[in-house]
Amino acid sequence: MSVAAGSSSTLPRRRPAGRKALLATLMLLVAVASAFPLLWMVLSSLKTTAETMQVPPVWIPRTPTLEAYEKVAGVVNVGRSMWNSLVIASITTAGILVTSMMAGYAFAKYSFPGRTLLFSTLLATMFLPPIVTLIPLYRMVARSVSMQAWPASSSPISPMRSVSS
Repeated sequence: MSVAAGSSSTLPRRRPAGRKALLATLMLLVAVASAFPLLWMVLSSLKTTAETMQVPPVWIPRTPTLEAYEKVAGVVNVGRSMWNSLVIASITTAGILVTSMMAGYAFAKYSFPGRTLLFSTLLATMFLPPIVTLIPLYRMVARSVSMQAWPASSSPISPMRSVSS
């Protein structure tokens, strides 16, 4: 009695236990290495100035202090900054949603001359990293509105990012 040729391919392949452990260890190392700068930043913010400048470095602050946060609160209006960020993010998100929905609807429902070329261009721009559009976007904003106004931070970014992201 022989085994059918296709039956062996239907069985799931199992990885050896050692390989799984090695992969898990590697993933854990990458996660720790990625999280370390954030942890170091938080711990350093709780140190005194002397502890921050000490060589060799102090890993865990001996006397945690919120002095750095108090200094920042005295210099920067954190509440206003958070509000500005919320407004700009909301306007930008709404702009991206509206323009993306309109473009998606037009491409899905309408047939018009140049549709394939325009859609191909849209897809091609999605492969551009955002840094490529930074200088043209800055120049466009600088010419159109005052750089100190909040519309400079949100209005042209919305339609441009819907095309390239």
